This record gives sequence, C-alpha cells and structure tokens, in this order.
Amino acid sequence: MARIPREALIDYFPEDTRDIPPGEWYIRAVFPLARLSGGGQCFTTPSRQYRLSSAKLYCRIHRGSPVGNLSARIYPLVGTPGVDGRPSGIDNYLAESGLVSMSSLPLSYGWVTFTFSGANRIVLDPNTYYCLCFIAHDATLLDVWNGIAVAIDSSGEIHGGNTFRMWDNQAWVTNVWDTPFYLHGWGP
Repeated sequence: MARIPREALIDYFPEDTRDIPPGEWYIRAVFPLARLSGGGQCFTTPSRQYRLSSAKLYCRIHRGSPVGNLSARIYPLVGTPGVDGRPSGIDNYLAESGLVSMSSLPLSYGWVTFTFSGANRIVLDPNTYYCLCFIAHDATLLDVWNGIAVAIDSSGEIHGGNTFRMWDNQAWVTNVWDTPFYLHGWGP
C-alpha cells in the first residue's frame, strides 16, 4: 500500500509569546520603490525533508484601507540566525506563495494563510536555516496612513531565528525580535 504524505509543522513561533501590548513592524510602501516593503523571520527545518505547503503570518490592518497584495517568500539565509540572519538578496527567493489581498486582512490581529503551489512547493533541506519573508505587491494605496502591522516579540531570545525588514530598498535591517509565524509542509 502506498504511503500517503501528511502535512506537518516545519517551524513556528506562536502569537501567545508576543509582547502585551504587542510590538509591531509595518509594511507601508510599495516594494521595491520606497520605505518598508517587507520583512519576516529566520527559521530552521527539522532533521528531515519537507515539501513546502503554507505559511501563516500574525498581522492586521494598521490603519486606513491598504490596497494591494501580499505574498510569502522563502529565501536562503545569510548572517547568523538569532543575531543578524536575513535573506541573501531581494530577487533570489526560492519559492513564492499565491497572493493575498490586503483588503482581506483582519482589523484585529489574526492569522493570515499564504499557500504555495506548483513549482513553488519546493523541498526544504533538513537542518537548514531559511528566511520566511512577507512582501507587498501591486500596492496602489499603501503608506503611513494605510498600512499593515505585523506582531513581534521583543522580550528576548525565545525562537532560534530573528526578525528582518526591508528599509528603503537598500538593505535588510535585522534585530533579535521574533515575528509570530507558522510554516507547514508535506512530510515523507
């Protein structure tokens, strides 16, 4: 009898560990034209291979009515996880999810799911660090008055990764905060 693969949790950082009140970082401008346009969390894979299936981000509409789409991307990591881990560039991502409309995001914090399909369901190598990044696309209204807030925990080292953000399309900015996320894949 053929073995049926099952979806499994690859890595996560739950929302119940975030700051109260929550700290936040923001997606406020069109990637890659100006200001903050994306960010995410470094993570590590377990000791077996998984085929990427979905990611979840704990976020909300910060203010106004942002118009555009978000996607999740997986990047190779450079730097030291937990210290200054960050994507190894801007355009060299390994996989990208389908788009999620900003107008569908919750007004209060909640989980938003990003689904990977087709060739973007890549196999993640075991015991390897990657970056899970959330990027703004096609934004026609995304600025300081119409933005997305993403929760963080700045209380200390709880997760082995760290948060990173893109600022002014110049370089990834890192810190030791953690961004709540879930990453799922199909196991062997």
